[in-house]
Amino acid sequence: SVVSLLALIFLALLPPHLFAGLLPTRTVVAFMIDTVSRYLQFSLKWQNQRAFSPHRTYLFAYEPHSLLPWGMNCAFNHMSPAWASVRPICGPVHMLASSAVLAVPVIKHFWWASGLRDISRGTLDRLLGGDGSSSSSSTTASSTASTTSSSSAPRASCVLVPGGVQECLRMANGRETIYLRRRTGFIRAAMRAGAEVVPCFCFGQTDAMHFLSPTTIFDDDDDDD
Repeated sequence: SVVSLLALIFLALLPPHLFAGLLPTRTVVAFMIDTVSRYLQFSLKWQNQRAFSPHRTYLFAYEPHSLLPWGMNCAFNHMSPAWASVRPICGPVHMLASSAVLAVPVIKHFWWASGLRDISRGTLDRLLGGDGSSSSSSTTASSTASTTSSSSAPRASCVLVPGGVQECLRMANGRETIYLRRRTGFIRAAMRAGAEVVPCFCFGQTDAMHFLSPTTIFDDDDDDD
């Protein structure tokens, strides 16, 4: 109907941050992430946890993307059960994803409430630079200690998947696919902001969802693993 069409257009044009603080939005997101965390039996493991500080800024390089990076949501989503323990360790963190995710009506409002932002260079530099609006599956994160002063530390850390959608195009059942070829932009962004790069890996995420793609049927080339 015309009313439904107008409502869809309104939601498509409505900026995602306008609904971010509404109780229904946050409640739905919290329920979804809690359900996923329990279903996947998610647990977060830190290597050298004492090396982290909430007064420094980190760029978490999360792998793999798989069909969906559920481990990233379970660990860094602002509505996740693990978030209450993550923030005191490394401070505010924003997930970054393709701007297409924040273009879908209604869905974009839920993702914004989760702490998700677009992965453009401008957004990444702004968040790491201090102008950000920060407020069984297991993930392993590691960091080296830093002796730099925290007096000029940026305001928000970020987590992204360097391989991105390219990894989806190379996925295969029963193996982990990581695409880091020519993926150096996130390193340059961290260097510009003086942020520490923290590698993260989610074990068991790929096997959590079964899929069928032309690659799994016709392509036996393992060169991109």
